[in-house]
Amino acid sequence: MKLVSSVLFILILISSAFGDCGFSLTTPVLNYTATDLNPALSQSFSLYRHSGGPQCDNVVVGFSRGGSATYARKATNILNGATVSYNIYKESTALTELRKQIDATSSNQVITGTISRKETKNLDYFFKLGLLTSGIVTRAGTYSDTIQVEASEGAFTDGAIPEVTQPFLVNIVVPTSISISLVDSGSPHDTSSTSKVLDFGELVENKELGFDVRIVSNAGYNLSVSSANNQKLQLLGAPENISNQISYDFYAANGLKNLTSSSAGAVSIGTGPGSTPAEGAIVPIRVVIKSVDNKNSGNYNDYVTFTVITTE
Repeated sequence: MKLVSSVLFILILISSAFGDCGFSLTTPVLNYTATDLNPALSQSFSLYRHSGGPQCDNVVVGFSRGGSATYARKATNILNGATVSYNIYKESTALTELRKQIDATSSNQVITGTISRKETKNLDYFFKLGLLTSGIVTRAGTYSDTIQVEASEGAFTDGAIPEVTQPFLVNIVVPTSISISLVDSGSPHDTSSTSKVLDFGELVENKELGFDVRIVSNAGYNLSVSSANNQKLQLLGAPENISNQISYDFYAANGLKNLTSSSAGAVSIGTGPGSTPAEGAIVPIRVVIKSVDNKNSGNYNDYVTFTVITTE
């Protein structure tokens, strides 16, 4: 008697609902240089689909927070830890920031679309820089952040697990800037006010006039000054001699400065690091007339030049 045994193998194929679309993302580095206006800027990245069935025809793309703890995104200057605010949006109106699909409460907070097999699709978004100056001028430098971009198959309501995640680097350059104004004492910074006339009228000893120098900088500053007549008022049209010159004292920030050789080399009268207040760093200037005894009558003047440079 022969015994026959048989084994039945049942092969069950299970098609995974996720991770079989062959998605790949290309996310170009976003390099942005800050300007005075900073409108919403149109940008794009590409999504490629290699394979997959009908469940892959729809795709949802989301964006992580980046280095921020919230979706109020910030880029950081690694040299000094300063930050600037920015965000990314689905529409040019820049009202609702883009999020990860798991954190999104509506399809307005992700990018959705359709894609066919073997298709590369460009998907658009908008970048907008936040307010740069608020109390303190934003420091010059490069600010960076890295966002994770993720693509999931299906519709927004499916809540699919991301099939692919790709880092997306944001670089924001804040250019060096500096400006100076010469204004009445206590007056605000005015970029159009770059000259000042001190009219003493009749010159008498110890007569004093003053004004403010205001400096707005985002990269430190050094303020220097030079006197054309080396700290003397010269009688107009007359030879340079003791009878035709009147000395004066020059004070900057309440410190007496020596400008007697400054026509050959400017004298530093004020410095500051980093960013100034938005209304500007203030250097008060005072000019005090010295003795007018035995001086010839007429009109006297001197030209004093203020120069400011960034130091960082």
